[in-house]
This record gives sequence, structure tokens and C-alpha cells, in this order.
Amino acid sequence: MNSRQRGALWILVALVAGRSLDRLDLPFEHRDPVPVHATIDSTLAVAPPLAADSTLQRPAPRAATAASAEAPLQINRASAADLQRLPGVGPVLASRIVAQRDAQGPFHSLEDLARVRGLGPKTCARLAPHVRFD
Repeated sequence: MNSRQRGALWILVALVAGRSLDRLDLPFEHRDPVPVHATIDSTLAVAPPLAADSTLQRPAPRAATAASAEAPLQINRASAADLQRLPGVGPVLASRIVAQRDAQGPFHSLEDLARVRGLGPKTCARLAPHVRFD
């Protein structure tokens, strides 16, 4: 039996016995990984900090951009797929909106929409410019 087979046998024994492999004293040679600090090249240049007047801006999320470019969505006629284009509305929340609409009737205002579990005041305020209730 070679050393690799003995090591595999020790691991199997440890697994059967329920012992942690890191506490097991294996009879074969174990090489420690190279320390992280030894692999860092100290000659790498560091980028200078951005100026305070930098014009870099984070792009708007895709869902918010798509919904804002279109006309407001008729919340009482929209499908679950249409509702997912609204900012902050995913598949679960869209299905909850449709289920609430089917069970309780059409929404007449943001307050009615807030009855849906998962739609709080902040999310309703974010949705306000993107939905209409006619």
C-alpha cells in the first residue's frame, strides 16, 4: 500500500469516525500553501485617488431606466412579467401584486397597493412615477 492509499484510508477512517479532517494527524507529508504576503508584488503601482470634482457617476439600474423611459404602467391591467420591469419589483413581488389584485379587486391608489406584502412606503414611493391606477 503506497502513501497515497494510506492517506485516503486515514481520511475514510476519519469520516466514518466523525472526526474533523483538520484535527487528523495524517502520516503523509502535508505542504502548507504559500503565504499570501509572499505572492504580492511590492512594485505594483497604486492608482491615485479620484479628485473631489470627479464626474464619474454610477449608472442607473436597468429596470429603473426601462420603466422610466416608457409611459406609466397600468397597474390593474399589467401582467406579472410587465410588473417586473418596475424598479424594485422582482418575480415574487410581481406575483403577489397580481394575486392581491385578483383576490381584492383593482388598486385605486398607492395606499391600496401598499396592502401587498413586501410593498412598504419606500417601495410605493419609488413606484409612484411609474404606475397609474385607471
